[in-house]
Amino acid sequence: MRANVLMLFICSFMNSQEHAFEINVNGGVEWIKVFEIPGDSDEIISNLTKYFKNQEFTRKIELIEGEFRGYSNPIKVKPIKGGPSYNETTSFVNVQIKDGRYRVVISDIIFAPVDLGLSTGGISINSEENIRFDEIVLKPGNKEFRSGFSRVNIMKSFDQTFEQIMTYKKSDKDDW
Repeated sequence: MRANVLMLFICSFMNSQEHAFEINVNGGVEWIKVFEIPGDSDEIISNLTKYFKNQEFTRKIELIEGEFRGYSNPIKVKPIKGGPSYNETTSFVNVQIKDGRYRVVISDIIFAPVDLGLSTGGISINSEENIRFDEIVLKPGNKEFRSGFSRVNIMKSFDQTFEQIMTYKKSDKDDW
């Protein structure tokens, strides 16, 4: 009996939502987070315009009709537990602004093709197709997240990276 209770606790802990990822109506995974920031929408747009142009990930997104939108530059995300970085990833970024806050929706997260080669043995493993984040973290049918430590680790890694990148930080140069 105790073993069953302990197993239930472990399973519920592994499947707990400790991240900002959600499954959208189309079965895709989106990272959604709202950030509080002082100022009205015009001031926030001005600050974020400067901030996003100075960040490698967001440098390509554009301000369109009061929202920032576009595909990101590729980044490498480091795993939580150490080890090599995941392959470069790109994603679609949408930032919506209201007075006192902005909401970030990151979707269409795609890993670059895998290309592993060993020069000593002439062995090369590669994939010519991109790998979608959805395929890694969702069960077949795209209705729920996979269970297991690898899914939890990859989602935590991306959650922390996206939060760090998308959190506005006032530059010392702004306040001379």
